[in-house]
Amino acid sequence: MTGHTVNIEKLDKENFDTWKFQIGAILIKNDHWAYVHGTKTAPEPEVAEGNVTNAAEIEARKQPTKKQGRT
Repeated sequence: MTGHTVNIEKLDKENFDTWKFQIGAILIKNDHWAYVHGTKTAPEPEVAEGNVTNAAEIEARKQPTKKQGRT
C-alpha cells in the first residue's frame, strides 16, 4: 500500500463485523490473505549482513515456547 492511506475504524466491542470486512479487503487487495489464511507460508526474513542482534532475535522467535511443548 505504498503511497496510500486507508482509514479503518478502530476495533471495539461494537464493530467487529465492519472491521473484519475492512481488514480482509485490504489483505486481499495486497495479496496477503493467503498468509493469514495459512495457505501460504511467510517468507524467510532477510537479515542484513553483520546484523547479529537481529539474526539472533529471529532465531529465538523460531524456537517453540513452553506453551508449545518446549521443556
